[in-house]
Amino acid sequence: MAHVLGRTTEEVVVTPGNAGIPGSVTDPPEDIDADLFVIGPDPLLVDGLADRLRARGRRVFGPGADGARLEGSKRWMKELLTEVGVPTARHRAFTEVGPALASFARLPPPWVVKTDGLAAGKGVLVTTDLAQAEADVAAKLSGAAFGDAGRTVVIERKGWSAPSSRSWPSVTGPPPWRWPPPRTSSGWVTATPAPTPGAWAPTRRSPASPLSWSTP
Repeated sequence: MAHVLGRTTEEVVVTPGNAGIPGSVTDPPEDIDADLFVIGPDPLLVDGLADRLRARGRRVFGPGADGARLEGSKRWMKELLTEVGVPTARHRAFTEVGPALASFARLPPPWVVKTDGLAAGKGVLVTTDLAQAEADVAAKLSGAAFGDAGRTVVIERKGWSAPSSRSWPSVTGPPPWRWPPPRTSSGWVTATPAPTPGAWAPTRRSPASPLSWSTP
């Protein structure tokens, strides 16, 4: 991200960064004087860093804590989708192992077991193997897999396969623009249980218009 941002600006400061990233510093974000703050890590967004910076009059690319909660809690996100009528897979949330394991008998495979909290993109198991699903639930709810982030799990049935995209628009223009939308294929491969349902990667540079296979 720092490398790409550096193509269109004179200086990029990265915090906390590391020795391999040019421009890395150890100063907290609140102490850095910058024209634009781009927040990458989900934990910082969930913790409200964007809100704190905006309260100081800073320009920030990244959602506030209220928007970041969509990523910070899979359970809350699912409840919101159900409440507002957005189609989503059949699902239930659990905090105890017994009821969670019993749910597999009522839900046909393939199953998706999701860590409720943040897990750096590693908190999802997709499988048709009952023993694997049960072991994953036990590891997550015990805290062995992801600590407190995994002490609630969302179990759902994966019943679809389709290409997907994300879009990050900027509306502070003019003119409005958006970064190239990455694409993933969330298909299910029955021969190989997958630790995650898909991976995101930019497919190509795109103007601010829907791709041929997407709808806005």
